[in-house]
Amino acid sequence: MIREPGFSINRKDIFERLFSDYYGILVCYAQKYTKQAAKERINETKGKLDELKSQYRSQLLDEQITLKKRVDQLDQDWLKQEYRNRLMKIKAPQDGFVKDIATNTEGTVVPAGTVLMNIVPVNEPLFAEVYVTNQDVGFIHAG
Repeated sequence: MIREPGFSINRKDIFERLFSDYYGILVCYAQKYTKQAAKERINETKGKLDELKSQYRSQLLDEQITLKKRVDQLDQDWLKQEYRNRLMKIKAPQDGFVKDIATNTEGTVVPAGTVLMNIVPVNEPLFAEVYVTNQDVGFIHAG
């Protein structure tokens, strides 16, 4: 024990005070380095996150381009099919009933100018040119 007039300090007290100050300094340094390490980890994680975002955007753009090409191709196919469908429709010049059909197979290719069917007109008087033998003349009458 150090004795001076008016003072009484123990070595144990001095050691405890020094140890407490040293521990406080160590804690401050540890906190400083922990804080710095945490900032570095945060910055590293932000970098990884930015990289992942960039990769994801790139992947989405590639997929968008692929889908846009596919949509354009499908639009072209649609237009071709509409054109083909317009060519496949056969329109009669007048209303009537179909009498004779030249072909009834699906998908048949017919050359231009071929007669496909005969149509008997509706709401028009029908005329018939009939040849009758002399034996059958007695059985024929108008109507």
